[in-house]
Amino acid sequence: MPPEFFNPYYPSHAVTIEPGDVLTVRFYYHPELDSTQAVRPDGKISLTLFQGIDVAGKSPEELQQHLTGVYAKEFVNPVISVEIEKKSSTTVFVAGQVAQGGVKPLQSNSTIGQILAQSAVRERDADLGSVVLVRKHGETDYTVYKVDARFENGAERDIYLAPGDMVIVPRNTITILGDFVQKYLRDIIPPQMNIYYGLTTDLTDKFIFK
Repeated sequence: MPPEFFNPYYPSHAVTIEPGDVLTVRFYYHPELDSTQAVRPDGKISLTLFQGIDVAGKSPEELQQHLTGVYAKEFVNPVISVEIEKKSSTTVFVAGQVAQGGVKPLQSNSTIGQILAQSAVRERDADLGSVVLVRKHGETDYTVYKVDARFENGAERDIYLAPGDMVIVPRNTITILGDFVQKYLRDIIPPQMNIYYGLTTDLTDKFIFK
């Protein structure tokens, strides 16, 4: 597994806008244009006069500067402020042979072992030696790993989770990860994604959706 899997996730001190965040945009000399809305899943918002504005990944200050430039085409010296009224929740998704699956809140230092303990694994049916971890990278890339979640080498080999991770506990041992991907993950990963094959540094099977 990549080294970062064994380091805890800590939220960045830099505040950036993400899908699901609720933003308030205020126009000081044109209050009729004020807007409070959630960032769409595609990372955009729509304001009066300008639609489909990319906001995800920007800080409030960066978006404020961007909007000031955009609205300067319509108004003289616009004064605009941007505030994040509410941050989207940071979560992971658990599915498969668990009694309490679904969306789970992600706390700092959360690991696969901890999230599975919270999800009530059906131990008689589950194969913890073939747990699947799906991690998103950027806007369109997903990496799929097969993880031995029995952690027989000690808890120090447990894997830290990142926001948006999906953890899937299969019923049977996965011998060919590609078969599992085609059978189950195509219901989760958008069908327009292409699949690329590769190996991690420790020769664990990996797929990249791109």
